[in-house]
Amino acid sequence: MASATYAPSDFTDATWQEIAKIYAELGSVELTAANVDDWLNQWSAFECAFSEAGELASISYSLDTGDPDKRATYLRFSSEIGPLADEERTRLARRLVGVGSNRVDLQTTLRRFRNAMDRFRPESVPLQQELMQLDSRYQQMTGTMSVEWQGERLPLTKLAPFVLDPNRDVRERAYRLSFAPYIESRNELADIFDAQIALRQQVASNAGSANYRDYAFRERNRFDYTAANCISFHTAVELHVTPAIERRFALRRTVMGITHLRPWDVDVDPQGRPALQPYRDIREFTEIAKTIFQRIDPSFGETFRKIDAEELLDLDSRKGKRGGGFCSSLDHRKRPFIFMNAAGIHRDVETLIHEAGHAFHAIAAFESLPLFFQWQPDIEMAEFAAMSMELLALPYLRQE
Repeated sequence: MASATYAPSDFTDATWQEIAKIYAELGSVELTAANVDDWLNQWSAFECAFSEAGELASISYSLDTGDPDKRATYLRFSSEIGPLADEERTRLARRLVGVGSNRVDLQTTLRRFRNAMDRFRPESVPLQQELMQLDSRYQQMTGTMSVEWQGERLPLTKLAPFVLDPNRDVRERAYRLSFAPYIESRNELADIFDAQIALRQQVASNAGSANYRDYAFRERNRFDYTAANCISFHTAVELHVTPAIERRFALRRTVMGITHLRPWDVDVDPQGRPALQPYRDIREFTEIAKTIFQRIDPSFGETFRKIDAEELLDLDSRKGKRGGGFCSSLDHRKRPFIFMNAAGIHRDVETLIHEAGHAFHAIAAFESLPLFFQWQPDIEMAEFAAMSMELLALPYLRQE
C-alpha cells in the first residue's frame, strides 16, 4: 500500500464506499514483522483524520441540536458509517493480532483488539446503527427543551441559579419547571429508553453475554474487576456511606428549620446565604480558569491558553445546545475540545476544571504515544485524570 496523507476534510462528505476502499487497501497489505509498524502508522494516520471528521460533525450537532442539516451529518457519521467502520476496524485488528508484536507500548492495544474481536458480531452492526439513531433522537428532544421564566424563554440549564435561590418557593418552582418538559415528553422518552434496552440486550446476547451489564464490562475493557466486585462496593456504600449522608441531611434540615428535605433543598446554602456567583460572563469565566490552571502548574496554564486561543472551548448555555459537558479529542490536529453549559454558578467552575483535566490528559497522550489506538484511556483512568484535576484545583478556587 502506497503511503498516503489524510485530512478531516477528506471525509466530510465522503461516502461509505470511499471510506471502505481505504479500509480494503489497508486490509490487502501482506503483513510481516518487517512492515507491521509502517502499516500501523498508516492505519493510525487514516483513523486520526476520519475520527476528527466524525467528531467535528458530533460537536456541531451538539452545539445546535435543532438544525436538521447538522443532525443529518451527525447521523451519517454516527449511525450509517460508524458501526460499519467498527466492523472494518475489527478485521484489521484481527490481522494485527495474527502477526503480533513485541513492542511493549502495543501490549494494551493488542489486548483491547483481542477483546473487540471476541465480542464483535456482524449481526449486531444494524442494531448499533439503530442505537445511534435513538441517541440522536434523545439529544434532539432534550437539547431543544426550554421553559418560560419571568417572561423569557430559557434553556433548562439556565434555571440552575434559581434552584440555588435562598427563597424556597423560587427554588421549588425552578426545580419543578426544569423537569416539566421531561414529564411532558415522558411517553416518547420512555419509548426511546425501552427500545434501547431491547437493542442492547440483543447486542449482548449476540456476543454470548447473559445480559447487557456483563456485555458492557467487556465493551469497556474492564479486565481488572468484575460486576461482582462492583456489587460488593455498592453494598459497602449502602452500609457505611448512606448513613453518613442521612446524618448530613438531618443536620441540614435542622439548620434550615424545615420538616422535610426536598430535592430543591439539598444544594442551596443551608444558612440562607446567596449562591456564589464566580463570574459575570464567559470571558471572565475563561480568564479565571486560566489563572487557576496557571497556579496549579504553569504548563497547565499555558495549555489552557492555547486551547482558548484556538477556539476549542464552547462554554455558555444556549437554546438548542445539548445538555451536559464533555471533552472531545480532535485526533488529526492532536487537540481537545471542551463543551459545557455554564449558567453562572459555582458548579460551572468545577465542571470546567473537570473537563480541562480530560483535555490535559488527552494532550499528554498525544505528545507521548505515537498511535491513534493508544490515545483513548479506559473510562476509569480518564475520570481519574479529570477528578484529580478537581482536587489539585481546590486550594486555588478562592479569588484574591
